[in-house]
Formats: sequence, C-alpha cells, structure tokens
Amino acid sequence: MATIAAVVGMVLAVLSRLAGNRRRIFVQVCTATVVAVFFLIIVALVFDIRTSGIAVLFCLLTLTSNLGALVVPLIHETNPARLAGTTVCFMNFNSYIVVALLGNLVGLLMNLFRPELQADGIMLYGRGSYLTVFTALFLLACFSAYCGWKIRETKGRCIAAEIT
Repeated sequence: MATIAAVVGMVLAVLSRLAGNRRRIFVQVCTATVVAVFFLIIVALVFDIRTSGIAVLFCLLTLTSNLGALVVPLIHETNPARLAGTTVCFMNFNSYIVVALLGNLVGLLMNLFRPELQADGIMLYGRGSYLTVFTALFLLACFSAYCGWKIRETKGRCIAAEIT
C-alpha cells in the first residue's frame, strides 16, 4: 500500500501540473473520496454486508493518502516565505502525532464494547466496536473534506499577501 501511495503522490503532482498547477480540485476529490469510503464501510457494518469490496475501499483510501506533493506547494504559496519551512515541519510533525493519537483513540473506542474471547485466546471485537471506530473516522473525514473545500486555488502563484 505504501508503494501505491507513493506512486499516486507522483501521479497527482503530474496531473496538477498538467491542469495548470491546480491543486484544490485534487484535494477536494481525495477528501470527498475518503468521506464516501468511510460512509460505505459504515453502511456495510450496519447492514452486515460481508464482501471483499471492503478491501477495494481500503485501497481507495490508499489512493487518497499521499497529498504531500500537492500540500507542500500549497503551503509555500499560501504562507509568507519566512513561515513556509516551519509550516511544512509542523505538517510533517502533525502526521506522526495524529497517527499516535488515532491509534490510541481507536483502541479506546474498540474497548467500549467487550470483545469475545475465543478458545485460543484471540479477542474478537463485534460490529459495535468497528461501527464506533469508523463513525469517528467518518466524522474526522467530514472535517477534512470541509477544510479541503475551504482551500483557495493558487495555480502556482504565491497568494500569501492576499490572505493576510
């Protein structure tokens, strides 16, 4: 999946360049895709739909996971030059801290519902646990999509002076 994400990052950068340095539309498509994926996973959980299509949904998440090639130029174009480097570092740091926090949050949410202990010692979580986790992720995805729709299109030019 990491290889897919890396390739998609490069493809998005090329497509952005071919589209006249437009980045906003790609961010919006990716964030809308994430919202749709989590919504479909929730539907599958609610209606107990067991399908290999869930794997396809997770692959779709992978396709939307590497926006760095678009976001870093956006940061440079929407921030004063003296702050752009710090902002990129902050973005990178946030990626790691969010993974750490979400990992713990998922564990807490999964444990809201008592897992079934199998004879071989494996704990099996029920649909309620997964529904809670994916609902939380869906809400976070909705927030991300909202932020994606608020991004201003730069078309490769620095608009920091227009924003402040």
